[in-house]
Amino acid sequence: MKLKSYVYYVITLFLFGIVAVLFSELSYFQIENDLRIYFLDVGQGDAILIETPHKNRILVDGGPNAIVIQKIHDVLPLFDTTIQTIIATHNDADHITGLIAALTLFDSKNIFLASSSQNIKFDTITNAFRDTYSTNTGVSFLKTNDKIFLDTMNDFYIQILHPAANFEDDEINNHSIVFKLQYKKVCIIFTGDIGVAIENNLANTFQQEDLDCDVLKVAHHGSESSTGALFAGLVSPDIAIISAGKENKYGHPHQSVLDTLEKVGAEVYRTDKLGTIQVVSDGEKVWVEN
Repeated sequence: MKLKSYVYYVITLFLFGIVAVLFSELSYFQIENDLRIYFLDVGQGDAILIETPHKNRILVDGGPNAIVIQKIHDVLPLFDTTIQTIIATHNDADHITGLIAALTLFDSKNIFLASSSQNIKFDTITNAFRDTYSTNTGVSFLKTNDKIFLDTMNDFYIQILHPAANFEDDEINNHSIVFKLQYKKVCIIFTGDIGVAIENNLANTFQQEDLDCDVLKVAHHGSESSTGALFAGLVSPDIAIISAGKENKYGHPHQSVLDTLEKVGAEVYRTDKLGTIQVVSDGEKVWVEN
């Protein structure tokens, strides 16, 4: 091949590559009405990226380290790092350590914490997390029955189910924010790391129609201390998501939890088996895309 022809070929190939990337990036912004939730594979921890139908983004927890940044970039366009809202469910290191990196990188206008989290003894990680978010003027503390609208539609909102403002417990996991995300006819329950005692309290506090949802983010990575039969039966999810590290030392998810979810008819998806899991809804139905 002559040099001139070779150079022409390389330039053409390069330009074609640029066009392909731009087409891919621009197609991302095509108008759609789908809600997308990415249960990010951050190992033994929780990190969930919610993208509303109007491209508003909510990061729920950040996992155990800065790998969450890479995982976010895996699902967002290369040039877009906008995350408007961050929710820290509770102060465990495997949920908030990655948020320290996220708060540094993303210009988040809203930061939501559990109202009861200020009653918990702070350690090195939680102090670092507090120092990072304390300069943000958009910090709010959530409590039971708060309702938050984070999109331009009245039929998309988050309802806080736990904890109450005056909640007290020596167990950090039980201070986890539990919330229901409602999008038209579809709802998803996020449970942080709550234990069975809190699940039972929710079962006694709310009506069955308040808890009956299509998707359940299984509490505490599938630990046997969570996902009791009563709560799982009331939620009655079609889809259950478990965020756990591959071959983790805790044995998560526990077989008893998998058995409980099978009994209530849930199809189980696990990050330790599948990597990042994408849940999609058009407001009428919900499904998993991988």
